[in-house]
Amino acid sequence: MKKLLLVLLVATPALAQDVEPEPTKQRVKFKERTELDFDAVRVDGTVTRPELTPVDGLTALDDFTILFRVRTDFSVEMSQSVDAVK
Repeated sequence: MKKLLLVLLVATPALAQDVEPEPTKQRVKFKERTELDFDAVRVDGTVTRPELTPVDGLTALDDFTILFRVRTDFSVEMSQSVDAVK
């Protein structure tokens, strides 16, 4: 009796599952051209700008001169790019 009750409790949720209907093939048709009318639209608002802090690049590089070397000449790379184009 207990086994029968256990089997019924386990099998009942399987019987309650819905059968999924077969998907129908629907085609969506879009308009060839969409026209938007912005003449009747009124936009109110305010412009907000971020607070800016000027950064002087030369003084910022002074702290990192130990970490990297600032290059002023790229002639080697320029000649390599010309050779690559040929």
